[in-house]
Amino acid sequence: MPPSTRRKAAPPPLGEARQSQVLQLYGPGAMVDLPDYSLLIGGLDFWNDRGCDLIHEPRLLQLVRQATGAARVDLRTPPKEVDPLKNISGSIKALRFPEWSVAQKVRERMAFGIPCRARPLVHFNDGCISDWRTYQDDEGKFPLVPVRFMMVCPHGHLSDIRWRDFCFRQFGCKNTERLYLLEAGTGNDFTQIYVQAEGGTTRKLADALITELSPLGLCQGHAPWLGRNTRDPEKCQTDGEPTKNRLLVRSATNAYFTETISVISLPEEANSLSKRVTELKDDLALIEAEADVSAAIKFNPRLKSAFAGVDPAVLWQTIEALRGGTAGQAAQPKDEELSLLIGPMDGVSSSGQAVGRFPAHLD
Repeated sequence: MPPSTRRKAAPPPLGEARQSQVLQLYGPGAMVDLPDYSLLIGGLDFWNDRGCDLIHEPRLLQLVRQATGAARVDLRTPPKEVDPLKNISGSIKALRFPEWSVAQKVRERMAFGIPCRARPLVHFNDGCISDWRTYQDDEGKFPLVPVRFMMVCPHGHLSDIRWRDFCFRQFGCKNTERLYLLEAGTGNDFTQIYVQAEGGTTRKLADALITELSPLGLCQGHAPWLGRNTRDPEKCQTDGEPTKNRLLVRSATNAYFTETISVISLPEEANSLSKRVTELKDDLALIEAEADVSAAIKFNPRLKSAFAGVDPAVLWQTIEALRGGTAGQAAQPKDEELSLLIGPMDGVSSSGQAVGRFPAHLD
């Protein structure tokens, strides 16, 4: 029989989140713990945009452009369910992270004369791992738990700790001995946690806290939420010097923060020109100059209906403003909010500086 041409059904989602959670907790680069996996929320390129509605808010768009330096930006809502009967919905792709796990196979090993609980520390490339969830050796199968330690830099780069390098104090270490994570206590006391190789080489995890010695090496600009092995093209530097990695506990409350930009949504005419331009952005995409406006309206029925009677020059100015071409000439959002809420404030701006001319008074 010829192979079936039917599309394979998409795998069921591993979880669901409200839109407010996506904005505050589960944005790009956020680490999420699920019952069976530890995940890293992918960048916007990994998001399925089904159900993502365009947001018409020119003042917010202006602030986003200023913050990102990008000339053309779209504002959209997070993905949402489109048709529950047909199982059609937007989605957010997450990537497995970290790549190292601890097998729940507890044995006793000694570290500096102290008896410790030892568990194998294994990488997903090790042949004894099945689906990142099971560790198997001659003694049987054991569940895997993602290791709770990783390294970051102050600029937001994130990566797995190079455990072999750390254990043997040698960057680019080629040693292939089995590694163990040893714990003498029950908490996150780093002085009671050790990394040990099969042959006995041992190092305290507390050494990773001494950033002056650069025990975790220099930041390589890793951005795993954009894809495995993805790095920033520019070298990561702090005050002109290479940035040193720091130790981070995956579940720490300071592991992820959202950067929020907000404005007050002001009333706007329902059929305003800028709103119509936003709604028909795709139809207007081919217009690159004011001379193209008249022809586009003439031959596109949707544009002809929406912009009948609009001066092409005015329409082009609005298109340019929404694309970022004249963003620097626009009023500051806070000034517009103050003007609407409490009336005009001559001589006062949101920058805190007086503007205009004022008489001088001498005492």
